[in-house]
Amino acid sequence: MQYSITTPDDDVEHAEIYDETYAVLEDEASDSDESQLIYDCSEHDIEADTPLSTPDIANINETYTIVSDAAQVMTVNMSNVESVFKVRRMQEFHIKSNELYITERCDYDGDNSQDDFAILKFTISNGVANYTSGNYTVIKNAGHGETLDCYTYNNTYYFLVGCKDADMDLGTGYDHYALQIGRVEFSAGAVYNYSSIKRLTGFGYANQNNVNNGTPLRVAAATSGDKIVFRALLEKNSVKYVQYSTYSLSAVNNALSNSASSYISFASDSTLQGAHLSTVYTTLASSVRPRASFQGIEASPSSIYIAGGVETDAYPRIASISMTNGSFIGGVEIRGYVNQNGITVSCANKEIEGLYRTSDKIYFGIVTSISNIVIVSVNASDF
Repeated sequence: MQYSITTPDDDVEHAEIYDETYAVLEDEASDSDESQLIYDCSEHDIEADTPLSTPDIANINETYTIVSDAAQVMTVNMSNVESVFKVRRMQEFHIKSNELYITERCDYDGDNSQDDFAILKFTISNGVANYTSGNYTVIKNAGHGETLDCYTYNNTYYFLVGCKDADMDLGTGYDHYALQIGRVEFSAGAVYNYSSIKRLTGFGYANQNNVNNGTPLRVAAATSGDKIVFRALLEKNSVKYVQYSTYSLSAVNNALSNSASSYISFASDSTLQGAHLSTVYTTLASSVRPRASFQGIEASPSSIYIAGGVETDAYPRIASISMTNGSFIGGVEIRGYVNQNGITVSCANKEIEGLYRTSDKIYFGIVTSISNIVIVSVNASDF
């Protein structure tokens, strides 16, 4: 069942409130700890899960198609996953043929900080994704795990991941959002520190003018063909901005491969700067954010998909925006899905996590606990 509604005025802004002042260490042009900028982080709104009474003004005129019969594609069987990885809920996923990959934030190195994450590999059979012990790759000190995309470059299959834990308290605890984006090969049992993998930094400068649009607070990414889209939450002069930057994926990979360093910066690398295709830069308040939160990103050749919605929201939503100007194209509100037994399951007050796109479907995760994960799809034509 499908019909359209316009976002009501009483949708709430999701915010994180700080009662104290914290410092974020972020390197704008260098990855060296000796050259970090100290940044005041009091009273931040970091797109998270605490509802306030402020209307979500940016979403008032967005029209979402109501979908009550989305299709469950698979159940994720977490029973064989190592206990060290069963600490937080799934953050992002990727489907490759009969394989499912998901990210799980954890404290793998035992430093009492959940700033590591694992990529877990599952095998899909008869609508169930099953895990075999040892099928993980861990990246330490890398952040939230909200980026996971895959692509082939020079006959190597890479995973696109977040890197460098922001290490800031968002008011409800440390959410450990990533400040950099890296690439890594999956290898069962492998453990890396984020600093050892090839990665990108300096996202405040990831724009057509190569000027500093703000200090990064949170970065995510997705690919489509030879395009890579970076989403950076920035802050400048106490105002928060969202910057979507699209670059040539092959040129970005060439720059990473040709660099003698493990990281390169948008602030200084000429190859990166020459790979720029488009930038959308707007205040956070005026940006498209379904349910005023950020739960996943995907891309098509000309548009960007954004997921939003947590357990305090009525229903999760997915929006599509223009890659070149950020305008709202369309969206869906997922009221329910039909499970593998043909029973309709309500999505009221359920959290959405992650996005994955094919030519005709948009896939997303509905996550109600660490071990209760289903992958669901809607038609791309609904947007």
